[in-house]
Amino acid sequence: MISCLGIAAFLLFRHPLSQTISEYTSESISVIANKVNTPLFGQRSVQEKVYDDPWEEFIDKETEAVVASFLKNRPEWFKTEAQVEHLRRGIRAQAVARAEQYKKVLDKPPIRDYSKGTFRSGIGGSTKIYEGPQTPDAIMAEWDLWYSNTYPNLAQADARFPRSEWIQDILDMGITFKTHNDYSRLMGVRRHLAAVENTPKVWASGQRGIPASDNFEVYKKAAIQRRLWEGKQVDSAEAADPEVSGGFFFDDRPDVFLPAKKNRLYVYRDPESPDSMKTWGEMMTEKQRFDLTYRGKHPEGWEVIYLDEDYNVLSEKPPHMTREMVRAAQLPPEDWTPPEGWAPPEGFED
Repeated sequence: MISCLGIAAFLLFRHPLSQTISEYTSESISVIANKVNTPLFGQRSVQEKVYDDPWEEFIDKETEAVVASFLKNRPEWFKTEAQVEHLRRGIRAQAVARAEQYKKVLDKPPIRDYSKGTFRSGIGGSTKIYEGPQTPDAIMAEWDLWYSNTYPNLAQADARFPRSEWIQDILDMGITFKTHNDYSRLMGVRRHLAAVENTPKVWASGQRGIPASDNFEVYKKAAIQRRLWEGKQVDSAEAADPEVSGGFFFDDRPDVFLPAKKNRLYVYRDPESPDSMKTWGEMMTEKQRFDLTYRGKHPEGWEVIYLDEDYNVLSEKPPHMTREMVRAAQLPPEDWTPPEGWAPPEGFED
C-alpha cells in the first residue's frame, strides 16, 4: 500500500503550476475529526483556523485536500487512525517541499479553489520580478533548478539547444528574462524547435501562429517571438481577471486569444448544420452536450459564449438543432416505403 501511496501522491503533486486533483467532499475529513472531545484535524479544522503565515495556510489546505481525496477514493486503505495520520504526514512533507519550490518564483502562495467540493489549481500567486544580471549564468542560477524539477524530460531539447547557449541567443535578440514564466516559456520553445528542425514542411505550414518560412533560423526566431506574444496575452488576461487561467490560440486565426476560466465554454455552431458544434473550455458530459446541441440548454452555472467562424463573440444565441431539423436531415422522403420489419428510430415513432 505504501508504494501505491507514493505513486499516487507523486501524481497529485507532479505539476506545481498546473494541476487538477480529484474531487472531495466536506464529509471526507479525517476520521480523527469525527471523534467526540478530540481536537479537530482535517479539512474542517483548516477552514476554522486563522493563519498569520499564508504559506502555512497553503501547506495545511493542500495537505488536507489530498488526504480527503484519498479517504474518499480509497477508504479501504485507511481503516485506522494510525493509517490516516501516516498518510497525512507523508502528504504534508510533500506539500512543504512543494511550497519551497513555489517560494523560489512566487511572493505569495498560489491561489487554490477548494469550493463546491472540488480541489483545482487556480492562478499563481504574486510573481517575483527578477532584477539581477541578464547573463546566462545569473539567469540559470535564479530559475534553472525550479525549471528542471518542473519539466524533467528535456534531454532532446538540451542536446540540440544547450541551455546556456540558448539563453545567450535569446539575450542577443534583445529579449530579457523578468519572471519564471519568461524562463519557462522561452526554454520551452526549444522542445518544439528540436522536434521540427528537420521537417521543413512544418516551417512552411504556418501552424502554431508562427509565420511560414523555408529557413530554419528565421523560423526559430519567429517561434520565439510568437511564444512571447502568447505569454503576454495570457499574462494580461490573468491580470485583468484573477479567475482566468490560460486560454486558447488558433492556427487559422493566429491573432485570436480566448481566455479560459472555470465553468466557461466557448461554442461555435455551423449555421448550415446546427448539430455540428465545436467547443473549447470545460469538458461536458454526454447529457450536457446533448442538451446543448438539441435543446439549447446550458450546463447549470456555466458561462457559455457563442462565436462565429472567425471566433468573434456573437451578441445573440444561435439556434440549436430542433426536432424538425433532425427529421429533415435523417428521415427518408414521405413516399419512401420501409422494408419489412423496419422500425423508426427512438423518438420518431409518431
